[in-house]
Amino acid sequence: MFLIKHIRSSLVAFSFVLVLYSCSDDFEIEPIPGSIDLTSSIYYQVSIEDSRDAIDQFEVKVYFEGSELSSDIFQFPAAVPGTYRMANYGRYVTSIEVFDKKSKKIGVEQISANQWRIADKERAYYIQYRIAETWENDLEGGRIYPMGGTSINSEYALLNLFGVLGYPLGMEDWNYSVKLDYPSGWKVASDLAPNDSGLYMAPNYHEMVDSPMLLGNLSSVSMTVDNLKVGLYCYSNSGLNEASKIQSDILAVVEDALEFLEESPVLSYDFLFVFDFLHAGALEHSNSSVYVMMDNELTDGYRKSIRGIAAHEFFHTVTPLRVRSEMIDEFDYSGPTASKHLWLYEGVTEWASDMLLYRGGTLTIDELLDEIRLKYTNYKYGNPDVSLTEASAVSFTKEGLSYFASVYYKGSLAALLMDIQLLEWSDGTFGLRELIQELNARYAPGTPFSDDGLIEVLVDLSYPELQGFMDSYITGNQDLPVFEVLQKVGIESLNVVSNPDSAQTAMFNAWSQNL
Repeated sequence: MFLIKHIRSSLVAFSFVLVLYSCSDDFEIEPIPGSIDLTSSIYYQVSIEDSRDAIDQFEVKVYFEGSELSSDIFQFPAAVPGTYRMANYGRYVTSIEVFDKKSKKIGVEQISANQWRIADKERAYYIQYRIAETWENDLEGGRIYPMGGTSINSEYALLNLFGVLGYPLGMEDWNYSVKLDYPSGWKVASDLAPNDSGLYMAPNYHEMVDSPMLLGNLSSVSMTVDNLKVGLYCYSNSGLNEASKIQSDILAVVEDALEFLEESPVLSYDFLFVFDFLHAGALEHSNSSVYVMMDNELTDGYRKSIRGIAAHEFFHTVTPLRVRSEMIDEFDYSGPTASKHLWLYEGVTEWASDMLLYRGGTLTIDELLDEIRLKYTNYKYGNPDVSLTEASAVSFTKEGLSYFASVYYKGSLAALLMDIQLLEWSDGTFGLRELIQELNARYAPGTPFSDDGLIEVLVDLSYPELQGFMDSYITGNQDLPVFEVLQKVGIESLNVVSNPDSAQTAMFNAWSQNL
C-alpha cells in the first residue's frame, strides 16, 4: 500500500475503453468504435465536469450487450488492493439510469451501498451515471485516502479508475476500453497508451483500474534506467515542483532499487505526482504509483521524504504486486478477504525502501538509524502486543484500522531483525534481500502463494531457525528484541559502535551491501 508514504503485454483488437470528453453541459453519445465487440467487451465513455456551482463529478456511459451478462447487478468496488480498508465507492454515485438500444429507460434499483439491480438486463444496452470526486466530498462512511481517490478542478484531474468505473458483476475478465475527451492543452499521464483512435485498453477490469490517470497542466520527464522506461509526471500548483526539479531524486531511487533487485520486475514505470494542498502519501499500482503531496519548497528534508516514499512504492512492484497470496491475486472488489501477510506487503516493503537507499549510497548510516529510531518509537506507541498476522487478518475491519500503523512500523522492524538473523545463520552470505529474490523467482505473475503456507515456504527457502523467529515475532506477539539484534552489526542504542569487534565488523559489512 501506500501508507502516508500493483509486465503488461501488448493489447490488440478488444478493449476496455475509457472516453473522457471535453467539459460541456450536454453529454453527447458517440458511436461505438468498430473495433469494440460488445459480446466480449465493456465500453466506457467518461466526461469530466468541473462545476463550481455543483458537485465536481464524472459523467459516465458504459455500453454492453445485456443478453451476454451473467448477472443483473452493476457494481462499484467496496475496496481495492493496496488500501487495506473499506472504501465503498458506490457512495459517490449521484444518479444512475439504464437504457435499451432505443434509449428507452429500464428500471434500476439500488440494493446495497455499491450495487444496483437492472430490472431487465436482456434489453439493457447502456448505463449512464454521475459519480462525484472523492477529495472534496466528505460522505458518511469515512473519507477515502486521497491517493486512492479522484479529483477534478480547472487545472488537473486525478482518476484512480476504480473510483470512476463501475462494472457488471461477474464480467471482470471481459475486455475493457476507455477514451478521454478533456480540455485542450491538457496532458494525459497513464501507463496505458492510447491506440490510434484514442482508446485506452485493458484485457480485464483488474488491469484497467490498476492504471491510474493524471490529466492536466503537467510537467514531465522520461528516463531509461537499465532498460526500464521511467516516466515522471507532476502537477504543481505553484510550479515549485516541476518534474525536472525532482528528476534527480527519482533517478536515484530507481537506480538504487534496480541495484537492490538486480533486475526490474516491470518493463516500464510511471510516477504520478500531484503537488497541491494535501499531504496524504502514495498508492502503488503494477506499473505506476500516485503521490498526493503538499506543494512545498524542495528543501533537503522534503527531497529525502519524496525519495523514501517513492522507494517504498516502487518496491511494491515485487510485493504484493508480484509476490502475493491468492487473496490479492483473486481480489474480490465486492467484499475482499484479508491476507494474513500485510507485514510482508507493507513492513518488508518499508524495510526494503530504507535498505535499498542505504546500500545504494543515497541514505547515510546516520539517516538510516534515524529512520529505525522513528519506526521504533511508533512501534512502541502503537499496538506492540498484537501479532503481525493477527493485525493483518483484520485489516479491512474497523478494528484493523487501529492496527495498521503498528503493522507498518512493527513489520519493518521485524524485517530488519529477520535480515540480520539470516545473515548470522548464513555467515554473512544470505539475508532477507536474498530470501525475497528466492520468493520472486518462485512466484511469477499469476502464481500466488498460499496464504496459509507462506511461512513454511520461507523456512524451506532459508534456514530451520527461521521457524522459531516466525513463531515468536510474526505469528507470535513477543516484544521485538531490536537493540539486542542490532548489536550483532555493531549498533548499540541506535548508534554505531566506535570500536566494534571483528564479528560485528564482518556482520556490519555484510548488512551494508547487496550480497
